[in-house]
Amino acid sequence: MKRLLSIVAVGAATIGILAGCSSGSSGSTGSSYTPQHRTIQMVTLQALIAEFGNIPGLKDEEGAALKPGGPTGGHEVYAWDPAAITVYQGDTVTLVIHDAQKDPHIFNLEGYGISNKTILPDSERTITFKADKAGVFRYFCSVPDHMPWMQGWLTVLPDSDA
Repeated sequence: MKRLLSIVAVGAATIGILAGCSSGSSGSTGSSYTPQHRTIQMVTLQALIAEFGNIPGLKDEEGAALKPGGPTGGHEVYAWDPAAITVYQGDTVTLVIHDAQKDPHIFNLEGYGISNKTILPDSERTITFKADKAGVFRYFCSVPDHMPWMQGWLTVLPDSDA
């Protein structure tokens, strides 16, 4: 009789343990992450422009780089800073983009329907969106002479990684 009670007790304990282990597999992510509102300050940068050719010591190198047929194809080179942004899925993201240049820029963010947002010289533009899709998304300036250099990457991590 003792042996039967021991077997029943061990069996009940095993069932209880197995039930406890499987209860977490109901399909929910179990994330306790609370989405944040993230404000990112961005700025346009001059990486290689014709005016650099007026600086002694750079004139020959910059002039050659900017000539038609040179490595930049005769185009000036601009960049976004930061060139990489990381947020979590569910975050609300506000980009405050400052254009301190003499040229306008046109901001685009693939995957989020954000396109053709013009930033005028010596001004700023604010763009807000919800990062509702995980993945890596390219942002870029669509001014033809600024491509392909003026681009960056938005990484949206799953909230379960938080």
